Amino acid sequence: MTTEDKMAEIHLQVLERIRPEAAEKNRLEGEFQKIKQQIKTILKQNKIKAEIELSGSFSRETWLSGNRDLDIFVKMPYKSKVTPDQLVKVIRKGIDLPWQKKHAHHPYLFTEKDDFEIEIIPCYQIEKGMKLRSAVDRSPLHRAFITQNMPIGSNDEVRLLKQFMRGIGIYGAEVKVHGFSGYLAELLIIHFGGKFSLVLRNAKTLPGKTITFVPDLSIDSSKYSGEPIIVIDPTDDSRNVASSVKIYALNEFIVAAENYLREPKIDYFFPKKIVVDELLLKEMKESPVKLSVVVHKRKEKIVDDVLWGQIRRFERSIKTYLDHCEFNPIKVDSYMDEEDIITAIVSKENIAPEFHWRIGPPINHIAQVKFLEKYKNNPLVVFGPDVANGRWRVLLKQKQFTLEEIIKKGMQENSIAIPSHLQVSEKNIEIITKDEILLRFAKNETLIACLYHLLIGKPSFVR
Repeated sequence: MTTEDKMAEIHLQVLERIRPEAAEKNRLEGEFQKIKQQIKTILKQNKIKAEIELSGSFSRETWLSGNRDLDIFVKMPYKSKVTPDQLVKVIRKGIDLPWQKKHAHHPYLFTEKDDFEIEIIPCYQIEKGMKLRSAVDRSPLHRAFITQNMPIGSNDEVRLLKQFMRGIGIYGAEVKVHGFSGYLAELLIIHFGGKFSLVLRNAKTLPGKTITFVPDLSIDSSKYSGEPIIVIDPTDDSRNVASSVKIYALNEFIVAAENYLREPKIDYFFPKKIVVDELLLKEMKESPVKLSVVVHKRKEKIVDDVLWGQIRRFERSIKTYLDHCEFNPIKVDSYMDEEDIITAIVSKENIAPEFHWRIGPPINHIAQVKFLEKYKNNPLVVFGPDVANGRWRVLLKQKQFTLEEIIKKGMQENSIAIPSHLQVSEKNIEIITKDEILLRFAKNETLIACLYHLLIGKPSFVR
C-alpha cells in the first residue's frame, strides 16, 4: 500500500468518527430555532431592533461530531443606542436557563444544556471597511466569507485539519493554547486549494509567509513584526487572523505535518490515551529529570481566557527568575481545574548550583571601581573578577537553596510577579516535588497524564 493510499484510508476512518450524522444536526438546528423564537419575543417586548443569526462552525458545516456549540449572534443596527451589556441583561432575564455572563473582551451569555453549549453574543451590523463598534462585529462577516468561498466538498477537509490540530494539541486561539482557531483552519483550506493534504504539504512554507484573499493587496509587514505567520482577514485588511499562533504551536504543526506525510498514522488525529497505572507512576518516579509544582487556589468568576493570561504571565516570571538564579528550568506549564491551579516546573536540578555568576558593569563604566573593590578580595569569590564580553564578572560560592526556597525568596523580594487575578503569595501556596506529587495526586488521572507528558518531553505522535 502506498503512502497516499494509507492516508486516504486513515482519512476515511477519521471522518467516520468526526463527521456529524443527520440526527445530531437536526437536534442542534431544532434547539437553535427554539432559542431564536424566544429571543425574538424578548426583543419585541423590549422594543429592540435586531436580527438573529447562527454563526460558528455549525453554521458553516465544518463542525466536528460531539462538539455541539450554538453561537447565536444578535445583530443590532449599527447606530443602535442599545449597548451589548443592556441586551445581555434583557435576554438573560427572559430565557430561563443557568446563564453565565462572560466578558473576556465583550459581554455575552453562556450556558450548557444537556450535552451542548449555547452562547448568545450581541453585536452590531457592519459591512467590510466600517469601524467596529464591538469586538465581535466582524464574526457574521466571517461566516459569509467562508460559506461563499469554501470549495464544494471541502467541508470534510476542514474537519480533517481541525481534528489533526486537535490531536497534536494546537487547536484553539485561546490563551491557554495559543494555536489555530477554527476560522484560521477554514481559511488555510480555502487558500491551499480546498485540500487538507495540501495544507500539510505547505506547512513548512508558513513561517514568515503572508496570506491574503484580496488580489494585489498591499500589506505593511512591519505591523506584524514578531508574528510567525500572517493571514490577513478577508473581512478586515487590518487584522491578522493568525495573531494568536505562537511560534511553538506553528513549529509543532510543521513537525507533525512532515512526519505524518512520511509515515501516516491515525494517532495524529486521535492520540493514544495516557494510561495512569503503576508502571507509568514508576517511570515518572525514576526519571532523572526533576519535577516540582506550585499549587494555588483559583479565584471564582473570572473568565478562563483572562485567568490563563495571568497564569502565563506567572509562568514567564517564574522562568525568568529561575534562569537568573541559574536553575535554568527546562519547561514551565500549568494545569487548572475547578479549585486549583498547578504550575509545574521541569528542571535538571531542584537545588541551586553551588556556584553562581555575578555579572558586573562594562569595563569602560565608572561603576567598575565599586565592583572591583567589592569582589577583588571577597572570600565568596572562587573565580575572578575577570572580563568576558566586555563586562566584569565573578563566580561566587552561594548557599544551595532548594527550588521551594528560591521561589518563596523571589516572592518576598517581588522578583516573581504575581498577577492580580491569581491568589498567589508566600503564605497560600504549596511547592511540592515529584515523590509527593505522585503520592498526593495519583488518583487525578488527568493531572498525572499532563505531568507525564510534560516530564517526558515528547509530542504525542512520537510516543
